[in-house]
Amino acid sequence: MKPKMYLLVLAAFLFSCQPDSIDDPLTSDLQNITAKGGNANLKNGNQKGNNENNEENNDDQSTSGGCNTIFANGDDGNATCFIDDGFRRWGWTIGPLSSGEYSFNIYGGAGQCDIEKGTLTGTLNLSYDEASGTATVEYLMEDGFVLKETHLYIGNSPYPTSKNGKETVAPGQYPYKHNDLNDLSRDSYTVEGLSGEIYLIAHGVACEGEATDQGDDNTDDDGNGGDTPPDDGEEPVCASCQGSVDSLKLQYLGQTAAEAVIIQQSNGAVVFQQTLQPFEEFEISGSFGENIQIMIENQLNATFITDCSQVIGPGVPDGSFVIISGTSTEGGVLCIEDIF
Repeated sequence: MKPKMYLLVLAAFLFSCQPDSIDDPLTSDLQNITAKGGNANLKNGNQKGNNENNEENNDDQSTSGGCNTIFANGDDGNATCFIDDGFRRWGWTIGPLSSGEYSFNIYGGAGQCDIEKGTLTGTLNLSYDEASGTATVEYLMEDGFVLKETHLYIGNSPYPTSKNGKETVAPGQYPYKHNDLNDLSRDSYTVEGLSGEIYLIAHGVACEGEATDQGDDNTDDDGNGGDTPPDDGEEPVCASCQGSVDSLKLQYLGQTAAEAVIIQQSNGAVVFQQTLQPFEEFEISGSFGENIQIMIENQLNATFITDCSQVIGPGVPDGSFVIISGTSTEGGVLCIEDIF
């Protein structure tokens, strides 16, 4: 065989003996690193999702002392969870409702509107007559549960609106309320001036305990939804904020105890510092300047404008707090009418 032909045959033979792919150690190592990195990212993503779920479910927790936020839940598909309408807290709006007699279950601690997580604490009875425009609402608690406060909304829209015209589900913004119920087993309202089909939101705070009312009637017959008026029948004198705010009574709505620090923003002065329990009320007084900021565990939680440049008074919420009452330097007691 000629030398050139021999070389060609030898080259073809050697080429046919090579493997289909070359096992490159560097390429293999890079692939392993990429795979491990992908698993690490997936794990971190799952962890983040779990953390978000935990934060989202914070309102599932019961308050201390066996107390819970409560809401009435409708039946026959006539109740809508706040969360389904884009709000960030649980609870239900019930309706539309025409004339008739209704009975709804009241649940406590049903975070995310999951009644399986909650506790059946009572019954809400509604009697509505379109012809007269009158509705009577009654909270009746189960044995072993008592009422601390109730907040009620009834109207032609699914949700009440704040003064700026936006829909709200904050109980402090509901137009009818009874505070300081002192462990009653029942509470009721009579609301007049209604028309057409209505919607209902019934909120409250209930605790485990023995009732103190022994069947006393706590009906609010004046239809204005306020607390029981003074014995002399006169409305308390109040006015819009004038001058500047010089005292506030606030309620902490958080689900767990937390350290709160209130700072006067203009000069950084600390006007209040205390560990607050869920639903605890407290008072502050003094000269606050333009506004006060409330820090919870060193994080800004709420800001209230105190120079009377914006509406302020009972029912105004921000963050985990709501104003219960207050006074201003030139106007005296702040009116709730300034809010609704």
